[in-house]
Amino acid sequence: MTFRIKQLALAVCLSAATLSAAAADYLVVVPVKGKRGPGPNIQVSLNAAPLPAAKVGTAYSYDMKPLLLVTGDPSLDLTKSAWAAVNASQLPAGLTLANNGVLSGTPTLMNEAGASFEVVSTYKSKSGRQVYTIVVNGVALQVVQLSAGDDHTCAVTPAGGVKCWGLNDYGQLGTGTQDNRSTPVDVSGLTSGVASVWAGGQHTCALTTAGGLKCWGRNSYGQLGNGSMAAVKASPVAVQGLSSGVAMVRTGWAHTCAVTSAGGLKCWGRDNYGQLGDSAALSNMSAPVDALGLTAGVASVGLGANHSCAVTTAGAVKCWGQNSVGQLGNNTYTNKPTPADVVGLTSGVKSVEGGFVHTCAVTTAGGVKCWGDHSVGQLGTGQPLVESLVPADVPGLAGGVVSLSAGDSHNCVVTTAGRMKCWGSNDMGQLGIPGAPAVQPSPLDVPGLQGVTGMDSGWGHTCAVASASAKCWGYNDYGQLGNNSTTSSAGPVNVLPQ
Repeated sequence: MTFRIKQLALAVCLSAATLSAAAADYLVVVPVKGKRGPGPNIQVSLNAAPLPAAKVGTAYSYDMKPLLLVTGDPSLDLTKSAWAAVNASQLPAGLTLANNGVLSGTPTLMNEAGASFEVVSTYKSKSGRQVYTIVVNGVALQVVQLSAGDDHTCAVTPAGGVKCWGLNDYGQLGTGTQDNRSTPVDVSGLTSGVASVWAGGQHTCALTTAGGLKCWGRNSYGQLGNGSMAAVKASPVAVQGLSSGVAMVRTGWAHTCAVTSAGGLKCWGRDNYGQLGDSAALSNMSAPVDALGLTAGVASVGLGANHSCAVTTAGAVKCWGQNSVGQLGNNTYTNKPTPADVVGLTSGVKSVEGGFVHTCAVTTAGGVKCWGDHSVGQLGTGQPLVESLVPADVPGLAGGVVSLSAGDSHNCVVTTAGRMKCWGSNDMGQLGIPGAPAVQPSPLDVPGLQGVTGMDSGWGHTCAVASASAKCWGYNDYGQLGNNSTTSSAGPVNVLPQ
């Protein structure tokens, strides 16, 4: 036993000596289970490259993975990255960012200034962030003429069809239903053959290329002219006795007037203030009646809420109906159930338009005169805000005006340069001038609009035809701006195609 121990000790000593001698010439590596060297140093960031622009109503898809910058990974595989918007609500309406990095969808709202949103991408537990901006360009409805009612809008397309949008509680969109629409919809039976359309308080009328009239919407006072006072007609009906021979139509809050090709004036609907001009009886009429003294020689007509005005072929202006704040321009506050001369306007007038309780005219020299209520600056004459019982010149508009529209309490004009100026009430953004005060008593330029050929003003919104495209602004609670939204806008937005 002692011998064996001594032998073993000797062997160990010899082995140790051998290893000690070899240590000078060899490195011994002993693997240890569960231990490994440092991995690759992966760094992740996102390229701040611009994103391709999107377009309203057009499908969009963009793969953001190529924007991911990864260093320190020899086995890079971008498909293993995960993506997300830090705040998805900042993405343009209609677009989503998927986990695989694809930004896609169909934008529903124009944003030409660009929508900014932050993106985070994660790759092998490392993350990078970047803020991107995407521009959403609009595609506007192409139109040749349009009209703004209280809370709805209608337009004539290049094909001669009629499209309407906005409030539809009385069927004023003409779709056969009473559902509100925030984008244009076709009017039943009027997809072609229409020359012009006019939106009233809660009814609408269209003049066909054959000279006939069709109306739809609210009919509580006979304003559709079809011989009935049925409260609602959600689809177009023919106006009694006017299937041809009509040259012009205008709509008030609850009455309608038309100029015939023979120069006569016929009106129908509500007559509580004598706005039909046919007699002192003040009787609502469900079919057209002649305005007294205006069976010939009428060039054009313009209607307010409860008053009416006509321009004769001699360029004179006559008004009748409600006169609570001098909107008839005859230097009194007395209502008139039959046409009466407007003071100082016996000649030289091209057109006339009525607001809620004010009136404006464009002269043959391209100037503008207004009268009636001025409580929110709608006469355009500046301070003080006092009504005028007779026509007053609008400063700065002595010439160069092509056309004028009168809204509830605001007005707009188109100039010979194809620009727009507006004034009056701006509590809903209806002047189209961001930053303008709620009361603007003198004309201001509407920025960003060129090539304007037509426009119309409603209760709290305004629309224009600019470079053959429909644009609207102002109050939008019912979708009357036509941009698939119910958010009001202080500046012009494109009316989207159906």
